[in-house]
Amino acid sequence: MKKQIMFSAMPFNIDCFDKPRNDDRKAYKPFGGLWTCDIEKMDGKYTSCWQRFVWNDLPANYRYRLDHCYEFTPKEDVRVLYVERIRDIDDFFFERKYIPTINWEKVIDAGYDGVYFNKENSSYAVDDLFSSWDFTSTCWFNLDWFSDFRKIPKDEIYDCRM
Repeated sequence: MKKQIMFSAMPFNIDCFDKPRNDDRKAYKPFGGLWTCDIEKMDGKYTSCWQRFVWNDLPANYRYRLDHCYEFTPKEDVRVLYVERIRDIDDFFFERKYIPTINWEKVIDAGYDGVYFNKENSSYAVDDLFSSWDFTSTCWFNLDWFSDFRKIPKDEIYDCRM
């Protein structure tokens, strides 16, 4: 797995981790967890699809969510559920109010450290089901998946205003 990047409104605090769980409002996204994206570089500076999404697709008052930036190095043995096709998640569906839903707690119980949804390479059916995932990202179910992390200084972060 590639190195991961997280932008957030608040400094990263391990003690504030919220274990993911099912959420009636978001059938295809876990509620809670630690959300990251693959690290990208533009003009030699750190960026991600999340940073560009906040900057380009959300109202300006959401940009405070980019105040802090962290780089995570995943462990070599990290166990991630990669989702590109329906068959990748077939074992984790259940019906709630006649709507197929993913049981995230069952995914966690199966021993996965996180789920990686690849928006760019997903099949049409998965893209339709995961329409609330606006870009490729990973939701981490625990804090055991990374071997190291660091805060990225502001002068190393890509300026989306350029």
